[in-house]
Amino acid sequence: MKSTPSRILLLLIVVCFTIVSCRTKTPETTTTDTPTVGDSTQALKEGTQVPTPAGLKYGYLNSLQLLSLMPETKAADKKIAEYARKKESAYADLLKKYQNKIQDLQSRANDIPPVEMEKHGKEIAAMEEQLQDMQMRADSDISKEKEKLYEPILAKADSVVKQIGKENGYIFIYDAAALLYADTTLNILPLVKERMGIK
Repeated sequence: MKSTPSRILLLLIVVCFTIVSCRTKTPETTTTDTPTVGDSTQALKEGTQVPTPAGLKYGYLNSLQLLSLMPETKAADKKIAEYARKKESAYADLLKKYQNKIQDLQSRANDIPPVEMEKHGKEIAAMEEQLQDMQMRADSDISKEKEKLYEPILAKADSVVKQIGKENGYIFIYDAAALLYADTTLNILPLVKERMGIK
């Protein structure tokens, strides 16, 4: 059995060694303002929230909702609807003329000479081709008209969003449609509405 002084000396050595080790040892977990890729990956594996790097701001807005609130969009939609109605009306008028032509020829078939009937047949074929062309081009024409009317509206919305982004120090502004989850405090739609004078 060791003497008491020897035991005390041994205890002092162990304590000193422990203190030195604690001062020089690198901590297993450190907290930094900017997490590394490894830190983020580990946090995701553990199911914890990855902190946003200090000083970096993110935002989002629902672009479709913004467009629906803009008075320019409502005015454009009215013009597009009117344009579509004109297309439909022109088609309906030609269809009516075509149907009347057919009925007239059927009622007078026995009285019309073959040469004249052939002429009417060509007119009917031309009307049928015109009807098909109008029907095929209607959607395309309406889409082009909508694109033309919406171009300045989209440009305005884009400009305002970029202005707010720069003025408020946002590094990214996402469309809400691309987000699976976002804190509502990051929604910049109120700022955009205020800038555009939308209530």
